[in-house]
Amino acid sequence: MNQSQTLMQYYPIGLIVICLIISVFASYIALDLPRLLLAARGKARRYWFFGGSLALGFGLWALHVIGTMAYRREGGAADYYLTALLSSLFVAILVAFACIGLSVRRELSVAQMVRNGLLLGLGVCGTHAAGALALDQARIAYSPMLVCVAAVLTLLVCVSMQILAYRFRSPVSPLNRLVKAACSLAMGTIIAAVQYVGMIALRLSPLASVSMEEFKPNVYFWLAIGVAGWSILVLGIVMLCANFADRRIAQQVALNGSLIEAASDCIVVIDAYGRIMEFNPAAERIFGHRREEAVGRFMPELLFTTLLSDSYGEAIARYVRDPADNPFGERTETTGMRADGTMFPLELTVTRIRKADPPILVAFMRDITERRRAEAALRESEERYRKLVHYSPDPVIVHLNGMILFVNSAAAETLGAKDPEELMGRFFSDFIHPDDREIAEFGLHAPPSRLSESGPAELRCYKLSGELIDLEVKSIFVKWNGRGVMQTIARDVTAKKQAAQTIRQMAYYDRLTGLPNRNLFLELVHGHLKMCEEGGSEAALMFIDLDRFKTINDTLGHHVGDELLKAFSCVLASSMRKGDILSRIAGDEFLVLVPGTTEAEAADIARTILSNANMPFKVEGISLIVTPSIGISMFPKDSEDAEELIKYADAAMYRTKELGKNGYSFYDSNVRTISSREMQLEQGLHKALEQDEFLLHYQPRYDLHSGRIAGVEALVRWHSPEYGVVSPAEFIPLAEESGLIVPIGELILRKACEQNRRWIDAGYPPVRMAVNLSLVQFRQTHLVDRIEQVLRETGLPGELLELEITESVASQNERAVAERLQAVKARGITVSIDDFGTGYSSLSYLRQYPLDVLKIDRSFIRNLPHSSDDTAIVQAIIAMAHSLHLSVCAEGVETKEQLDFLREHGCSEVQGYYLSKPRPAEEIETILGTTIASRIENAS
Repeated sequence: MNQSQTLMQYYPIGLIVICLIISVFASYIALDLPRLLLAARGKARRYWFFGGSLALGFGLWALHVIGTMAYRREGGAADYYLTALLSSLFVAILVAFACIGLSVRRELSVAQMVRNGLLLGLGVCGTHAAGALALDQARIAYSPMLVCVAAVLTLLVCVSMQILAYRFRSPVSPLNRLVKAACSLAMGTIIAAVQYVGMIALRLSPLASVSMEEFKPNVYFWLAIGVAGWSILVLGIVMLCANFADRRIAQQVALNGSLIEAASDCIVVIDAYGRIMEFNPAAERIFGHRREEAVGRFMPELLFTTLLSDSYGEAIARYVRDPADNPFGERTETTGMRADGTMFPLELTVTRIRKADPPILVAFMRDITERRRAEAALRESEERYRKLVHYSPDPVIVHLNGMILFVNSAAAETLGAKDPEELMGRFFSDFIHPDDREIAEFGLHAPPSRLSESGPAELRCYKLSGELIDLEVKSIFVKWNGRGVMQTIARDVTAKKQAAQTIRQMAYYDRLTGLPNRNLFLELVHGHLKMCEEGGSEAALMFIDLDRFKTINDTLGHHVGDELLKAFSCVLASSMRKGDILSRIAGDEFLVLVPGTTEAEAADIARTILSNANMPFKVEGISLIVTPSIGISMFPKDSEDAEELIKYADAAMYRTKELGKNGYSFYDSNVRTISSREMQLEQGLHKALEQDEFLLHYQPRYDLHSGRIAGVEALVRWHSPEYGVVSPAEFIPLAEESGLIVPIGELILRKACEQNRRWIDAGYPPVRMAVNLSLVQFRQTHLVDRIEQVLRETGLPGELLELEITESVASQNERAVAERLQAVKARGITVSIDDFGTGYSSLSYLRQYPLDVLKIDRSFIRNLPHSSDDTAIVQAIIAMAHSLHLSVCAEGVETKEQLDFLREHGCSEVQGYYLSKPRPAEEIETILGTTIASRIENAS
């Protein structure tokens, strides 16, 4: 092999390998550079753009130069025009700049990628053409077909490279880099091959041949070696920097991605044109758009309404132009739009990333729907509180260190001011009674914890007019215009206290005669008997009953009977000694305790009473003569217990009646104390239970607000074949004494519940069935279980049953009564107090026990509205019941005047002969569902 052959083999093989390396490096840079430029910011982005474009352009130029150097033919060596050669370098660099500049965009269509590829291909072809023109000492001829093939291949390779570069913009990963390296190797090999196809298309005819013997490598050979070395060095450095940048970008992308994805607020990154570059998971959840759908979309158009889209688009453009002008401010509340078109309140903050070029904006958004709801609820609560305070019927006074800052209208009215302004600036203590100021001072200076734990206090206060009123006050600490002040809520309890005083009077004293009633009498008797026991003296207890009083009462009327009782009570009082205790316990029955006396002295007092009572009584012009029957029991001979003494005196009184009345008898345990009538009735009760001689009648109760039937009261009737119709007033006490009231009461309860169930099943409107419960029944241990069993067996809901208890029940063990009533209430059963005002003296049970209805005794209704005493009492009872949140039912309504009076004064329900007398069940069915108006019309 000669020297020329060696050189021809040496040059192509070595330089072709170098061309291949340069081609692969340049391909890798062309594929990776657009992604690096998009990821970089500020100066780094400019450095990458200029450095990468220069390296790529130099690589393209070096590829052509070295390829030309490797081409030797016909024993000729290629020489160059240096100026033309450098011009081709400029063309290559210019093409690289143009191609990279067009490729660095967030979004590229296929047409744009093809356009950029064609531009790069034309630039490469132009570089080759400029390099060929730079050849010296040769004529250049072309093979048209090979030139076209080379050009087409170059264009296809460049277009493919643009498409691949766009596809490799995805986040950096090991697999991504491996695929990119493989594509770079493939593309570089193809580019090197295309280079040599282009060189083969050239036909060079040397102008001056050089013999092979004289051939020596010239300066262009070493130029090729130098260009190759620099090209590899530059491209290698760029690739190393690119790999280093990949790691930094991967770290930054991972960090930013984790922060953005983990954020609970929406984070939307947008470019200078308002297009979405990043859309975090919180934004996906809130707006309902997937990230793939959102990226690239115009943010104002996607996330806001049409009205806001234009203004926000202009605001973004203004912010991009002038970073100092942020039209969004620090925080903007606006309206967002979800994917389904629904609107929601949104808090928007837009900030610009510093040193980002081109500008990048980040929108932080938060769904403030819940906050708006909370704020609206707070505003609503404040408005509700303001209205509650302003329009509260209870006085509200706000004061600081005793000085009044605010009062509502009710407080101004209560204190006698025409306008709340009259009280502003005055001291609350000025209105308080001097004796109660110490209590008020505690409220002014007590710590908040003790104040909240303390209950309401009662204060006597003066109105501006000087009138003294009673207030129930409760103070709490509140915030008022940013200051801690005291808010006092008051209630005018003047009428309540007066009513309580009236009720107390009613509870302790007989309203007709003014004498102590049974309750006060028992309290006084216990004390006096204890004194007698300590002093070793005796005492007499007298039971006095007027003979023929019922006949007078029924014949001449109740008003005559009342006047007769008043006159007789005066006669009794005049017959008593100082220290004796006189009491009217019911109807025409009186009790007298004569402490410190013997039987003989007691007999003298009894004779005095009989003598004084024998004189005629003048009542409304009528001369009436009544005689008393007196029974006497002695302490401690007969008993040391007050109740037993009363019982024995009662028995002695019946003994007097049996002996002809108008006299007195002492109790004797050896004689019969029960009348034959009572014994016969008691025996008849046993038989009545066995033969079911008890019937129920029902009396409707009407609701005065709606006018409709609110319920019915079950009233027992005894139809005895032997005794005829026996009054409940006669056989019920016997049943209680004998214990038969328990089975009789259970029978009444069962029959009443069964009847109500039948009415419901027949389609009649449901009404409450009221059943009386005696003291003896209430003492039964299994009372609640029995009631529950009856309800279960009859199928009647507990809500349609009402149990009426007397005030005597309330006088029992308070804890036991409360527990039993709570158990009854737990079944949904209504509890009412029957015949209120005639029994138990203490009213504490009204607030201690779970009561629903207070029934006013018919004795208070009888003389309405003509009796001022009865009027005051009924008004007091109604006012007190309302203050305790109890419903009020009036019994014994017999006239329209009584009905109108009760309706006018706020009574809840009424029953009486004026509306309907007690009727059998079949007659009640005809009036179920009727109103008061229809009953009055029928009555008239």
